[in-house]
Amino acid sequence: LMATTLFGFANIVPDRWFATSERFVVNTLSVFTNYVGWALGTLIPCIIIQNNADNMPKNTLFQAYIITIPFILAVFIKEKPKVPPSYSALVKQTDEKGFLEEMRILLKSPQFVGGSLCFGMVLGLSNSIPTTNSIYMAPLKLSDLEQGYITLGYVVAGLIPGLLGAWWIDRKGLKDCDFLLRCLLTISLVSLAALGIVFTYVEDPSMFLILVYNCVLGIGLIGF
Repeated sequence: LMATTLFGFANIVPDRWFATSERFVVNTLSVFTNYVGWALGTLIPCIIIQNNADNMPKNTLFQAYIITIPFILAVFIKEKPKVPPSYSALVKQTDEKGFLEEMRILLKSPQFVGGSLCFGMVLGLSNSIPTTNSIYMAPLKLSDLEQGYITLGYVVAGLIPGLLGAWWIDRKGLKDCDFLLRCLLTISLVSLAALGIVFTYVEDPSMFLILVYNCVLGIGLIGF
């Protein structure tokens, strides 16, 4: 839930405070740093706890430190340009439309509704993969640390094509965007089916096999 909210802020901030030519890169960095945090968040607790429940308070304390840092920065560092660099920010200074009126305008756009539903479904599915993996891996002879590496591979493998795709769109424009998205969703469908077959029909799959399929799945879902 927190991550979904952050994706919304990742769209608003570039729109308000960055020039048009800079928004794509800023938006990409905002979204992908969230995924980097997710990747580290799946591995670091496994390293701290090490299959010992007595180490759970150390992990909670570490998370509290990490969460406190951006909170302090947000409270004590206030900075925004005197002159809004984007047209959206300039209009927002005199725009009298409220939130509900703006939402009514957006919901009348089939492109916005369709794009939001598609992105939301892919985002929800991508976030559910580590949880689904943990359910199927529970009976296997895999440590928490090995499972953490599998999730790390899933996320990091997806970041690479995602960043390459962002660079490609930034250089070439949106004309090939639909083709790229279809390729990534096709990869997701095939690898998800293959991973399901592995968990269902392979009696004791190795960590390496699960990791490979998760990496390919990450390329499709996270890359999307």
